Amino acid sequence: MRTNANGSVTVSFNTTGKLTLTTTGNIDASYSPDSLTLTVTEADTPSGSLIPLNFTADSESVVVGEELTLSVTNADTGEPVANLPIALPNQTVETDTTGNATVVFNSTGNVTVETAGASDTYESNTLTITVEEAGEIPEDAVYDPDSVAAEFDDDADGQISITELGAAGLRYTSGELTISELGNVAKAFASG
Repeated sequence: MRTNANGSVTVSFNTTGKLTLTTTGNIDASYSPDSLTLTVTEADTPSGSLIPLNFTADSESVVVGEELTLSVTNADTGEPVANLPIALPNQTVETDTTGNATVVFNSTGNVTVETAGASDTYESNTLTITVEEAGEIPEDAVYDPDSVAAEFDDDADGQISITELGAAGLRYTSGELTISELGNVAKAFASG
């Protein structure tokens, strides 16, 4: 890219972070090469214009005491939104660098959670999460109520879903379950 007659150039960036601009110079005009490091940040939003968010939860319902992950991304770019406050009943949590926040609810009911930006930068979004009491295992369950499979029946329907089997697989790979215990959960899945 070349400078105009006044010796200036307009540059646009599609990314943020530290970037270096380097001039090649011109030997005939006795200009020597030079460089400049810039820090590029997101542009301020125009007054009155808020950035839309995608606000999701990994489930629409949870059991009391069970962890739930809330995720916030910029709806325009898909980038995670870090350090964004999320208002819960009686507390506020903040998203981490990946745009996630993990929460636990200690009482039942329909709970509304809301993104609550520290400034007027982002649109506010809400989610309603159903928090349920852990259910009793049905008499026709495909597993023994005292087996390790019962621990993974998150919805207490007496069946092991593919998601519940996947959770057991993750616990196995992290060393928290033995192969025998994983086999117990897999057998319950296959019986369903």
